[in-house]
Amino acid sequence: MRLHEDGDADAAHVAALLFERGSSDIQQDLAQAEEWYERAVTRNTDPYIRYDLARVIIRRHHLAKQEPERLRRALEILENLTQEHNAHAALYLGAIHLDGTIVTRSLDRAEYFSRMADEQGFPFALLLLSNIEFQRHHYFRGVYLRFRAALRALVIFCRKANDPRLAFMHKGVNINEFPALHNPDTWYRFS
Repeated sequence: MRLHEDGDADAAHVAALLFERGSSDIQQDLAQAEEWYERAVTRNTDPYIRYDLARVIIRRHHLAKQEPERLRRALEILENLTQEHNAHAALYLGAIHLDGTIVTRSLDRAEYFSRMADEQGFPFALLLLSNIEFQRHHYFRGVYLRFRAALRALVIFCRKANDPRLAFMHKGVNINEFPALHNPDTWYRFS
């Protein structure tokens, strides 16, 4: 903890993470985590530190059902991060608006923030968008979005696997090369 006293924002961030998650030596304490994140944010404007601060504020104050001004601050931090094109913040705001316990439930706002995260290539955004479509009783679109999410996850896996046999998955596959995909009558055939 001494490093932060010397002005090290990274040390404050690590201390915040330790208090947030807890360890064998440090008991989880969200109040301490929030305090350390605040210290880190004053010295460093890293978007991930601000995101972590907002997340901890929401966890701590939403669960305790107190201090609504802190919740407003967390939502403001997340909205500012989405303006900076932070996909994590956009997806989190989408989930908050879909859930409706912190803010008034709004499928339109949830979709807006989820699409923002999807446009930045965040893989889980499609899953949240599919949940929104299911809530609107657009089942086919929901299934389609889940299928796209699964394909995106597969492409990401193939890129990370670096297996030459899987290279076709991420090297510009042209869907028009597979006419069977355009004819639903042939989808069940394997030959």
